[in-house]
Amino acid sequence: MPTYTAIITAYNAGKFIHHAIESVLAQTVPALEIIVVDDGSSDNTEEAVRKFPVTYMHRRNGGPAAARNTGISHARGEWIAFLDHDDTWYPEKSEKQLSLASADVDAVFCKKSPNMDNASFLDMLEHNYGGNPSGTMIRRSVLESLHGFDEDRRLIGVDDYNLWLRFLLAGYHYVTTPQYYSFTPDTNHLGGNPERMLIGCLVNVDKVGELAGLDPGIIKRRKQKLRRIYLPDLIAARKLRFARAQLLKAGLTTRDFCRYTVASFCPAWALDLRRHICSKA
Repeated sequence: MPTYTAIITAYNAGKFIHHAIESVLAQTVPALEIIVVDDGSSDNTEEAVRKFPVTYMHRRNGGPAAARNTGISHARGEWIAFLDHDDTWYPEKSEKQLSLASADVDAVFCKKSPNMDNASFLDMLEHNYGGNPSGTMIRRSVLESLHGFDEDRRLIGVDDYNLWLRFLLAGYHYVTTPQYYSFTPDTNHLGGNPERMLIGCLVNVDKVGELAGLDPGIIKRRKQKLRRIYLPDLIAARKLRFARAQLLKAGLTTRDFCRYTVASFCPAWALDLRRHICSKA
């Protein structure tokens, strides 16, 4: 089978990282090398990593995209397999994905949606079918041709989504496998910050839209949909001022506009009381 490099990105991962490394070491097809990139941790991540036969690299904090690019620049495998420090692979993950590494396949994704197969660039723009990096394996030469991940810190949380869009825009092809990893985010996982995620998604649409020369109407509609998707999460997270800033740009129906306006102007204590009452009902 082709060779692959496992790249594990870590940030304050002392409590989790051993599970990730052990899952790579347990692969039925061993990695050519395991590179752990420590993105400026302030805990005992280095101590935890040094217990294992891996290459440890420490860098100033730059975000997950910069950490992955650091690993890519030192990788020797024909394929790159990413793993977040709080996720783990099933033992057969690499074997199953590498078995599909034919000449016309540029990446293999663990499938997370029934509509994921044969998604076009516009399909991917409408919905992130690319999946979690921990379920992805991609040719190193393809990553190099795409200049890796975009290190714009505004994209933190969606930098992988940006890559999948540029991947399809460049004409590359992927196939899918069942899910061969466990997604176990720690308490600081970016997905729990809807304000930051929405900002990243909006920046991503602008950047990719400009790169692809998309019609402004397509970009506007996609950004409206993103705002509608994130409004409930913003209110639930009590990001009320930011939620109010999205109302006029979300393309809401009159009914939804009124509903979200009332919710976003309610005091946080009133929303908390309503949540408490509903939970007891």
